[in-house]
Amino acid sequence: MKTLILGLVAAAALGVALPAAAHEDDYQRPSSDWNYNSAFGEFSDDVAHIQEGIQHGLGDGSFTRWQAMRFSRELRGIERQIVGYNESDGDINPWERSMIQRRLERLHGIMHIAHDEGHDRQNYYGNYGNYGGYGGYGDRR
Repeated sequence: MKTLILGLVAAAALGVALPAAAHEDDYQRPSSDWNYNSAFGEFSDDVAHIQEGIQHGLGDGSFTRWQAMRFSRELRGIERQIVGYNESDGDINPWERSMIQRRLERLHGIMHIAHDEGHDRQNYYGNYGNYGGYGGYGDRR
């Protein structure tokens, strides 16, 4: 009986360890993900992450609709820039790559700040219709 139990425990441990060992360090999103767009090449994961962040902020009420529209508009501008660089010569040079990466990181950072402030606002005012403070417009004056 002990041998059977030890065998089951070993099999269970092996069943958990093998998939974890097979998982790549650099996870690439599958192309079936609704947010994934291979046209953005090496930036596809970052673009998808920001799109998911916008949806998350809207879903939990930390972003106002105005903020979400502003973030989406900025992301569309970055997407246009990526496509434009790819179409111009078929490749992105190091300067263009760093420009896009800086814009993505800046947008991501601004979204994190807005997300934290949105939760602070919710904690201060309660979550009553997403009231945003001064004048009810989400201004932080």
